[in-house]
Amino acid sequence: MKKYLPFLIFAILELAVCLAPIAYVPKLAAALLLILGYTYYRRQVFFYLKGLGLIQKGKQKQAFVWFERALKSNVNEDGELTIANYYILFGDMQRGNQILDHFLTRKLENPQHKNLAEMLKALVVYRQGDTKGAIGMMEKMRSEGYRSVALYADLMLMYLDEGNIDTALELWNEADADLKKDVGLYGWLGTSNCVEVEQRIAAGDGKAKLVYEAMAYQVS
Repeated sequence: MKKYLPFLIFAILELAVCLAPIAYVPKLAAALLLILGYTYYRRQVFFYLKGLGLIQKGKQKQAFVWFERALKSNVNEDGELTIANYYILFGDMQRGNQILDHFLTRKLENPQHKNLAEMLKALVVYRQGDTKGAIGMMEKMRSEGYRSVALYADLMLMYLDEGNIDTALELWNEADADLKKDVGLYGWLGTSNCVEVEQRIAAGDGKAKLVYEAMAYQVS
């Protein structure tokens, strides 16, 4: 409810202006000023959405300009995590890690976001070549009771990277038990389209390859 409070205040003020017994021109001017004020107050949302749109068009360099504007305008927790993830995904580990370090200093509204940020930091360590260090960070989260599809998938991928197939398969079975369901392709990869999964594997998606082969192993 708290996050909707600014919009509710804006809507009430806008309604009050529209119903006020004043001349049309001053009423229109007041309404426009309120709209401009609210737009400026929520500018981080526009910056963030603009960045997402550019990412989808493959214009990463331009997208990160807008993402930086969103960060400076105090984008919300989800937005900051997503931006950090895109930096990591497209190879700027240092900037991604800086954003995560700042994020973890925030008083978080959603406690689960702390776990997501720590997972992303583990992925930075992994991509920098320290597989053992990344596994240690992930296992610490698991030992503290955190469970998610992403945690299991990333951890399995790291163990496979070390050649530890047995531990990876144990984690696969543990995931089904811990998550209380067979998550299937969609749960692991966000799609149930086998053709799309095979295309992702061909493009070098290690997680897609891991999940596809593990599911085939279960069936065989």
